[in-house]
Amino acid sequence: NAFLRERTDLSDIEAKYSTLVSDLHDLVEQQKKLSEEIAALKEQLAKAQTDAEKAAAQKKMDDLLAQQRALDAKLNQLAEKMENFVRDQPLYDIEAELKDTLAEKAQEIRDSTKANEQALQKLAADASQSPNGQPSPAGQTPPSQKMLDDFKKAADEQLARLGATEQSTQKEV
Repeated sequence: NAFLRERTDLSDIEAKYSTLVSDLHDLVEQQKKLSEEIAALKEQLAKAQTDAEKAAAQKKMDDLLAQQRALDAKLNQLAEKMENFVRDQPLYDIEAELKDTLAEKAQEIRDSTKANEQALQKLAADASQSPNGQPSPAGQTPPSQKMLDDFKKAADEQLARLGATEQSTQKEV
């Protein structure tokens, strides 16, 4: 009975872990897609001639910023889930090791989202300034190529950090 219980417990842990890794992979893929959408918006803005096209680019950028913030929130939720993955009193040595590893990976995710949030705040501060350095009304200034370059860079850096965390999580655990 003890052997069967241990086998069942470890199978359950493996299934739950697979779900965590799958969730992390899905979020990394969402970050990749978001980065691609930012690149497409850069091209759209470069081709924009009219004020209506520039306003559409502004709306799209606002949507992408909202998506990035939502993705960061999901990543933070996943990090919380990773930290609370293993029961408080692990029955098996492998659980204790898994708990330490997942806590480390959760912190890497939090650090990544924190760095990304700082980049987004800087981007928002830059966006609130008009080209002459004066504050402009919110939503009035269309995004510049520099803003989009900064946004793309932040998204790509986030993708690189998350990709490294995902790979190391799979390898270590």
